[in-house]
Amino acid sequence: MRVSDLETPVPVIDLDRVEANLNKMQDYCDAHGLKLRPHIKTHKIPAFAHRQIELGAGGITCQKLGEAEVMARAGMDDILISYPMVGVGKAQRLGEVARLARLRVAVDSSEALNTVADAARIGGATIGVLVEFDSGAKRTGVVSVAEALTLAQRVVQLPGLRFDGLMTYPSTAATTVFVAEARKKFAEAGLDIPVVSGGGTPNAWTAHEISGLTEVRVGTRSMASSICPDVPKSRPSVSASGSCPIMSAWSATCMTRWWSAATVKWWTACAWPRAA
Repeated sequence: MRVSDLETPVPVIDLDRVEANLNKMQDYCDAHGLKLRPHIKTHKIPAFAHRQIELGAGGITCQKLGEAEVMARAGMDDILISYPMVGVGKAQRLGEVARLARLRVAVDSSEALNTVADAARIGGATIGVLVEFDSGAKRTGVVSVAEALTLAQRVVQLPGLRFDGLMTYPSTAATTVFVAEARKKFAEAGLDIPVVSGGGTPNAWTAHEISGLTEVRVGTRSMASSICPDVPKSRPSVSASGSCPIMSAWSATCMTRWWSAATVKWWTACAWPRAA
């Protein structure tokens, strides 16, 4: 079957380019002594996740509890959920996932931590915890080392939980400053920080320059390397595209603008330097 034979609209994936993208990211992490924990929120496909593990990834990252449920049932046994969860319903479902896989969850509040503690009790399993901190993007995460330490100390006190370290997104120069202070303050309190997990596909190739990181989380890297090319002006290896019908000259313009706004425009905006 040819692409032109497919009913449209339809996403089209170039598997050779996906394979090349997965290998390139894994090779980079291996060369710099970083653990790769790829984010599956872009592809959401268990077969791709299994391939990433085969290539050397040390577990996967999920953004949503629903993604973790699917991946655990598909045999993934080392899962990080990188977004804090709150509530009785989330605790019940999280506890069920904890029965199927080694689970690690990010938290940035007492409410989220209590939810994970309830999940550990429900699942009869130990759940690892990463305390998320803000590196300047003002998205999620505690904003001071003191807050991070307070949460970490609570993790140690709660049954069924294990303090695994810190997490941030996106990794920036501020990450290095926060981690350096955290290691000092945590050591004074008798706590080790085994994992410092950083994320962000746009700055993936400079992760080794951020002192203190032990693991890298990237997601859209599997589908489009144009978001973080190896060298400026290199040709992207975009593996995801779309096939859409063109109904008229007017609709062709609208389709192009819609597709650009949704995907390609954002990718290339992160990748290509503007002409002087």
